[in-house]
Formats: sequence, structure tokens, C-alpha cells
Amino acid sequence: MNGQDLISQFDYPEVKDLAKQFITVATGVLFFSMTFSEKLITPEPERRSWRNWLVIGTLSLSWALLVVSIVLAGMSIREIFIAAYLDIHQHQGIGDHETAALREIKSAGALFILGLSVMAVTWVSHLVLKVLDARKTQGIIAPLE
Repeated sequence: MNGQDLISQFDYPEVKDLAKQFITVATGVLFFSMTFSEKLITPEPERRSWRNWLVIGTLSLSWALLVVSIVLAGMSIREIFIAAYLDIHQHQGIGDHETAALREIKSAGALFILGLSVMAVTWVSHLVLKVLDARKTQGIIAPLE
């Protein structure tokens, strides 16, 4: 067994399974956050507040990052498949595709973490502002605006 055979026997199944699981988790997080986004966005009367636009902007950014990470994970499956195919049939030109697959799955992971971080900041800031608003209406603290 030479070094090239490792691609079809180890790298291909491992990277493919990792990317499939990653796509499943990222898609679940994306749809879960979309389902509960209505809890963050205020109803019609206060729709023009800066807080609402901030929430919409940060949620949109986090969703875009999650979508890009899902696409990159799919592209990594494609690249590792091409590397394995070339390994089995031609034994040449494998390195570029394997490198691309690994680069794409790493980038997908980084974007996923960044998207989750932006989403977490959005939720925490929303909760803090909600508590401050509650205290403002009770007269405990001065208004923010």
C-alpha cells in the first residue's frame, strides 16, 4: 500500500463522514435559529428601532455564515471524492483535490464557529437590553435612549 492508497481507504471515508455530519449539525442550527428568530424581532409598532435593526443585521450575518459553511462542507465532499476517484483510476493529480477538500472543511468549521458566535452575541445582547428595558419601565435605571 503506497501513500496514495491512503486517500481512498482513509481520507475519503473520514472526510466524507465528517462533512456529512457537519452539514447535518449546521443545517439543524440554522433552522433552529430561524424558528426562534421571532422571539428576537419586535412586532410592528417598534419595528424601526435601532435594536430591531441590529438584531436583524446580526442574525442575517450569522445565517449567511452558516449557509456558506454548509456550502463549503458540500464542496469538500466533492473535492475528496475527486481525489479518491483519481487515486483509484489514475494515481495522479490527487494532492490538489485532497488539499482543497481539507482546506474547505477547515474553512467551513471556522465559519460555523464564527456564525455561532455572532448568534450567541445577538441573543445575549437582546436579553441584556430586555432586562435593561424592564428596569427602565420600573424606574430602577435611567432610560438608554
